[in-house]
Amino acid sequence: MSIIDEHLLSKRRQQKTRPQNTLYVTDLTKPCQRAAYLNILHPREHPLETLRIFEAGNLLENYWTETLNKRTDIQVLGTQIPAYHKNHNYEIHGRLDILCQHNNAAIVGHEVKTAKTANWLTEPKEDHTAQIQFYINALAIDFGQIDYLDKKALLNGKTRIDTTFTVERDHAAYAKLISIANRLHTARRTLTPPPANPTAWNGKYCDYCQHQDLCDKSPPKN
Repeated sequence: MSIIDEHLLSKRRQQKTRPQNTLYVTDLTKPCQRAAYLNILHPREHPLETLRIFEAGNLLENYWTETLNKRTDIQVLGTQIPAYHKNHNYEIHGRLDILCQHNNAAIVGHEVKTAKTANWLTEPKEDHTAQIQFYINALAIDFGQIDYLDKKALLNGKTRIDTTFTVERDHAAYAKLISIANRLHTARRTLTPPPANPTAWNGKYCDYCQHQDLCDKSPPKN
């Protein structure tokens, strides 16, 4: 086994278990809440191939942070900023990738996403927009920015490497996420699986789900 693979497997073994009555932001933004529910009750380890992809994303995120910090119009104030929502039933945990000040004025939360290719994007993905909305609402920031980094462009030098989208804080979007959290918490507490969404990603989301063996793919009710 390679040195890097040994390192990745070691990091996986050191991962902490989910605290009781805790939801993660990524639970709320999944296109299929059945998948989120099953992942909470039956967490499964990511295969080595997926760990490699995650690590590549982490490396690029660190590079992007350094790049932003070297600009004269941007100051990096912090990275991996905790963002929480707490009530008497559960907590939602998340971490904003980068917190910056732009032009010595606006405070902007940055969420970094890496992709095999990203230059085709004309708008941010729905789940990424929801994720940044949670962070900037929980941290009371007016603006967020989703930064897409194109791994293929970085390697072959073709097309644009980074594409960014600005997102303004939307209280209704935050309220929608809290509503999803309420339903997901109730489903977990009562052991009642939420409806599956087999149409997500044009029907391809199920192909990547780690819990296909536990799901009957029953669609959402009208």
